[in-house]
Amino acid sequence: MTTAALFQQLLEEVLPLRNTDFSENHLSYDHLSVMRWVRKNIAPGARPVVYKDFLLLLIDRLVAERDQVRSAIGTQPIPWHRLHQMMDERHGLCHLLGHLQPLAVDALDEQELAKVVRAWMDPTTILVKDRWNVEVQEQDLNEEFFSWWLLPRLLMAYQRKHRIPEAVLAPLQAKRDAGFLQNSSIFQEELDRILRNEPPEEVPAEKRTLSATTLATDKKKWKFLQDHSLGFVAKREDFHALLESLSQVDYKDHFCVTAEMRAVMAGFDKAQYEAFVLDVHADSCADGGKRSPWFVSERAVAYQIFVWILFELQTPNRYSILTKIAEKCFTKISGSGATSRQVGDVVLKLLSESETVQGMITLLKLKSRNKYPVFLEALQVAIAVATRYSGLDPVAMEDYMVSDGGLVEGVVRQPFGDYVSEIRVTGYDAVELTWTKDGLPLKTEPAAVKNSFAAALKLWKSHFNDLKKELSGLRMRIENFWRGQKSWEFEVWKQYFFDHPLAQHVVRPLIWRFERDGQTQDALWLDGRWVDPARQPIGDPSGSVVTLWHPSAASVAEVVAWRTMLLELEIRQPFKQAYREVYLVTEAEVATATYSNRFAGHVLQHHKFVALAQQRLWKYSVSHLYSGEWPSLELPAHDVACSFELSGDTQYATTGAVHFRGLSGHQALRMEAVPSLVFSESMRDIDLFVSVCTIGLAEQWEEVQHQGYWSGYSTDALTEVAKTRREVIQALLPKMRIHDRCTVTDKYLVVQGAVRTYKIHFGSGNILMEPNDQYLCIIPDRGKGLEPPVFLPFEGDATLSLVLSKAILLAADDQIKDQVILRQIHRA
Repeated sequence: MTTAALFQQLLEEVLPLRNTDFSENHLSYDHLSVMRWVRKNIAPGARPVVYKDFLLLLIDRLVAERDQVRSAIGTQPIPWHRLHQMMDERHGLCHLLGHLQPLAVDALDEQELAKVVRAWMDPTTILVKDRWNVEVQEQDLNEEFFSWWLLPRLLMAYQRKHRIPEAVLAPLQAKRDAGFLQNSSIFQEELDRILRNEPPEEVPAEKRTLSATTLATDKKKWKFLQDHSLGFVAKREDFHALLESLSQVDYKDHFCVTAEMRAVMAGFDKAQYEAFVLDVHADSCADGGKRSPWFVSERAVAYQIFVWILFELQTPNRYSILTKIAEKCFTKISGSGATSRQVGDVVLKLLSESETVQGMITLLKLKSRNKYPVFLEALQVAIAVATRYSGLDPVAMEDYMVSDGGLVEGVVRQPFGDYVSEIRVTGYDAVELTWTKDGLPLKTEPAAVKNSFAAALKLWKSHFNDLKKELSGLRMRIENFWRGQKSWEFEVWKQYFFDHPLAQHVVRPLIWRFERDGQTQDALWLDGRWVDPARQPIGDPSGSVVTLWHPSAASVAEVVAWRTMLLELEIRQPFKQAYREVYLVTEAEVATATYSNRFAGHVLQHHKFVALAQQRLWKYSVSHLYSGEWPSLELPAHDVACSFELSGDTQYATTGAVHFRGLSGHQALRMEAVPSLVFSESMRDIDLFVSVCTIGLAEQWEEVQHQGYWSGYSTDALTEVAKTRREVIQALLPKMRIHDRCTVTDKYLVVQGAVRTYKIHFGSGNILMEPNDQYLCIIPDRGKGLEPPVFLPFEGDATLSLVLSKAILLAADDQIKDQVILRQIHRA
C-alpha cells in the first residue's frame, strides 16, 4: 500500500472524530489503525520517513480546508458559534497534526521544514462576532487549523539535530516583531532560543521501558516468584532473564522483541504457563479488599509482561484468563479507584488490537458484566479501537457472543485419570461441579487429582467460574433488551438464544412475543411447546419476528393471567417480567408537562444509591453532586434520555423532579410524548432507587436530620414496587400456614398474633403495633440472609422476603424468646 493510500485510510478514520471524542476517549496516534500498521510493519529507523510523508500530505489538506473555510466566510463577519461549528467538523485533522509532528520531525529536510512553517505563516484573517454578537474582531484562521503552540515545539525538536535555515527564521522574526504569541511568556522564551538558532540543552534519551522500575536478575529480586511454580520453563533463571529483558524495551512494539526473547518463550509449555498466570491471579485476589502487591512497583511490571506473554503464546484459554485479570484490575477500591490501571490497560490494549472476533467478544462480555464507570469508559475506548482495527460491528456481534462453554445437554465433562468431573447447568442461576469415579459420585474433590493434575485442575475450575459469570451476565443483558429495542427473525433467535446450550437456561422461563403479518402471539415455553397464559398451545412461530414481552404492551387481564400461571406452576423467572411494575403517565404529570414530581422529596443513602444507579447503567457518581450533574440514563435506541434532580451531601441525597429529553435534539419532552416502555422502565428504575436506598427502610433512626421523613415513610402511600409486593403477598397467603391470621389492607399486611396485632408496611417492611401504632423494631440477622419462606416467582426483592419472614414470626408472638422484641411487645 502506498503512503498516499495509507494516509487516505488514516483520514477516513480521523475525519468523523470530533474534539469531544479525543478528550473523552483519550485517543492518540497509537489508537489509529494505520499508525498501528506502521508500528507493526515498519522498522523503527524507517518510520520517520513514513510519518513525514503523512505530515506533508496533512499540511496540504489543512491548507486546502483553511482556504475553503475562508472562501465560504467571505468578507462579512461570521458569528462566533458558527465558526466553531465549522471547526468541529475538522478537529480530527487538527489533533492528527499534533500527533504526527514529533514522529516526523527527524526526517524533515530544509525545504520540507520551510513548507510546513509557511503554512503557519500565511496570514488568513476573517471577521468574527463575539459570543454576545456585539463586537467584531479580526481572527487568524491559522490559529484554528494549526495551533500556534505547536510551531515552537516543532522548531525546537528540529534544532536538536539541525540548524534552522534563514528562510524559516526571517518570517518567524517578522511574526515575532508583530506580536506573535506575545501573551505567553513560556513561548517567548522558546522563540528567543529558536531565533538565536542555538540548539536547546540536550535532553537525555528516554529509556524505552514500560516503567521506571527495571526487573533485575539478582536472585534476591525474584522473591515474589518463589511461591509460584514455573513448571512451564526448564530453568527458572531463563524466565528471570526474559522478564528483565522485556522490562527494558517496549515489548508491545514488534521490532523491540528480539529473536532470542521469542525463542525462550517458544519453549514454554502453554498449559503450564496458563496455570502459572491463574496462580498469580488467585494470589492477587487474596488481598482482603486492599491493593495486592502484584499491582505495585516491580511486581506490576512483571504482571504486565506475564499477560503479554500469555497473548504472544496464543494459549487456548488466553481470552478467559485475560477476562478475569481485567475484571480484577478494574475492581474499585474504596477511596483509591481502580485496583490497577497499569496492568488493566495492557489487557485491554491486547484485546482491542488483537484484530480477532474473540478479542471483540471478550471486550463485549466485560462490558455486559461490569458496571464500574471507570471500567466502562476504558471498555468503550477499547471497543472503539477494536472496531477500527478489526472492521467488526460490536452492535451486530453483541447478540451472538455467548460461549456455549462446551455444554452438551447442560453438561460438560473432563477426565482426570481415573476420575471424571462434570459441570452441570440446571437453571439460570444453578451451576454445579461434581466428581465421580467408576460412575460412583464423590463428596469432595479427590486429593489424587490435586496432586497429579494441578495445572489442568486450575483451568477446569476457571472454566466453572466462567460459566457462572456468563450466566449472570446473560441475565443482565437480556433484561436490557427492552432498552435496546432488540428484535430478531425467529430462526436467528432460535439458534443463538432458545437452542443455545447456555443461554436457553435464561431464555426459556421468559415470555416472548412473536409477530407475523401484523398479528402478535405471546407465549412461554412449557413442557416442550409454546403456550399462552391459559396453557393452550399457540401456532408454530417460525417465520415471525421475536421480541421480549413487556407487561406495558399487554392488558391487565393478560398480565394477571401470566402471573397466576407462574405462581401455580412455581415457575421462577430470571428477573421480574410478568410481575414487572408498569408506570403510566398521570394527570398530574400531564399538567406539569415536561417534568414529574412523582418521586420527589425522598431521602436516599447516597453511596448506596450510587452503587445501584451504576449497576442499572445510569451515569452518576458522588462527584456529580458538586458539579451539578443529575443522574441520567441514555437510551440511544429510543433517542431519549431520562434524568432526575438530586441534591444533598455525600451521606444523604434528596430526590427531585424527573425529566426526559430527546438525545438528538436535546429538547425537553412532554411526559405524554415519551414512549410508554421508556417511561415505564425509567420510572421503574427510579422507584427501585427509592425503594432500596431510602432511609425509610432503616429499622431505627436516631438522627434529628430527616426524622420526619423516616417517621412518615412507614405510613406513606405505596410506590409501584410496593404495590407489586402487596399483590404477590396476597396471592401467596393462601399457601401459607398463617393465612388465617393475616389480612391484606391498602398499605399493610395485618398479622393477628396471640399477644398483639401488627401492621407490616409493604413499602418499608416496618412494623406498627395496634391499638396505638407503637413502632416495633426487629433487626434481621443479615449474616443469615433472607430466605423466602415460600416460593417467589422472581428474585431480587429483599423487602418482600423480609415482610413474609416478619409475618411468620409475629403470627406466633407467644413463642418469641428474644427479650428485646418481647419488651417492646409487652410495653403498654
